[in-house]
Order: sequence, then structure tokens, then C-alpha cells
Amino acid sequence: MHRFAFLSRRTGAALLGLAGLFAAPAFAGPVSTLYLASYTTARLYAIQGDTVSAGAPTYCNHCEVPIAVDGDIRTLSLSGTSGGQYALDRTQTGVTYAAAFAPDAGVRLVDGSTDGQRNYAVTTHAGDSHGLSSVYGFGRDWSNTEKLFDIDFRIDAGGITYDPGNQSLWISGTYSNDGVVYGLIRDYALDGTLLSQFNAGEFGGAGLAMDYADGTLWTTRGPTQFFDQYSRDGTLLQTVSYDALSGQGGYHGIEFNLAGDARTLPEPGSWALAGLALLIGAGVRRRQRVSLPPTPAAAAHA
Repeated sequence: MHRFAFLSRRTGAALLGLAGLFAAPAFAGPVSTLYLASYTTARLYAIQGDTVSAGAPTYCNHCEVPIAVDGDIRTLSLSGTSGGQYALDRTQTGVTYAAAFAPDAGVRLVDGSTDGQRNYAVTTHAGDSHGLSSVYGFGRDWSNTEKLFDIDFRIDAGGITYDPGNQSLWISGTYSNDGVVYGLIRDYALDGTLLSQFNAGEFGGAGLAMDYADGTLWTTRGPTQFFDQYSRDGTLLQTVSYDALSGQGGYHGIEFNLAGDARTLPEPGSWALAGLALLIGAGVRRRQRVSLPPTPAAAAHA
């Protein structure tokens, strides 16, 4: 069973008006299949709509978190151990990938993504020797490690995903201000230039993924079972939770299939609602790209 919460006031009236034109209700949960690599259970899960498919075990016990999905699933360890390749049904193919860093390198990778040519991963600032979260690039087999850029304001990153429409990387992270932990989601060019950002409420989120079927962003908040969906302008579209993932904490990577989802297409009403959210997000986001960073981000720099 899942429990889903609310649509934002900014889009609620428009969505309800459009929904009346279609017989199909708005979807709850991701349009496409969302793949999750759990540190807690050392398993891979598939989430679509209101359903969670039971996880398959990973090669490495409690260490595979960065995840890249493009026709198959490729994971990397947090630090110092191996990752591996899986079919989309989450079965092991037998291919494993060497660690990107030595166990004593002081680097902890917490989520991954891919643009189809390269993989990407992001570190926590607590797990990097210079005290900043950083973004790294790799070959598709997680080889040829290259540091791309550091993340400013000392944001503690927890998620990364690739945006093919913008050829950019979205990063989710947290920062503390007056004893409260806040979430922040930022869009960076591949050279580290900040393009846009929005706040993601208290507690922030771990793992970040773009649903390539509708261009929305998904992150988890608090315990792993809670998932928030945002348009790219920062509008919170819905919150869903999954009892099957209850109790999972710690690190976890999430990602959609860049190559596309082969499942049955959603009903027309679902497409229309998702499309309206994208149109609203696109217009606001163009204005945000030239605006100043929000005040909470500046506070995180203090």
C-alpha cells in the first residue's frame, strides 16, 4: 500500500481543471520505473506507480550505492570495494567493476547517474578529504575517474542525476541553519557553473533521479520510504510513500532508465497532467536561471 499526499497550490487549480477533461485520474508515484540501490538491505528495488518490486541482492554486501541506468544497471561502491552490472530485472550479469578509489582515499560516493557515454557520481563532504562535496566523471564501466568540480556553500550532497534536455547535472543536498537541516536541489553545467536551484524543505533528500518520461525530479526524504516529486522549477508535485521500504535508512542511490521504459504507456490523463507540470516548470525555470541564489543557500556558506 502507498500513501500519497498533496499537489502544490501553485499548480493545483490548473491540474484539477485539466483533469476534468479526461476519464483517467492523476498518477501516483513515478511514471517510469525507478531503480533504487539500498545500502541498508544490500539489494536493488524497482518502483513504478504504487508498486515496489522485491529487491535482488547486490554483488557487494552493504556497499553498492551509486547507480547508473541506461539499458542496464551499473553500480559502484561507496568506497574501496566493487560494484557490478545487472539486467533491468535486477539479476546479476556476472560483470563487476573495480573500486574508483582506494579504501583509505577518504572519498565516499553516495549516488550516480549517466549520460549514456559517461557515468557520474557525487560525494558527501564528510566523506571527502578536502571537506567539500564533489562531482566525478567516469567511463561507462566506472573506470577513468576524473574529478569535475567541487560544490560550493559546503552543501552536503546526497544525490545526482543527468538532464539530457539541458546536458547538465542536478545535485541534491542538505545544509544546516539554526539547527534545522534543509534540502537544496541545484542544476549544474558539466563545468560546475550553477544554472538554477530551489529549496526542498526541511530534512532534505538522499538520492536524486529524473524521470525521462515527464522531466520531473524525484528524491527521497527522511526514511527511504518517502519520495518527493518536483518539477524543475521547484514546484512540489506530490509526495508518496511505500511501506515495503519502511525502516531503510542510510545511503541509497536512485535512477531512471536513460534509454526509456519499455512498460505500457500511461493513460492520456496522466500524460496531460505531467505535461502541464512541465510547461509550468519550464517557464518559471527560465526566469530562475538568471536570479540570485535563495537566501538559505547563502546562510549555508556561513
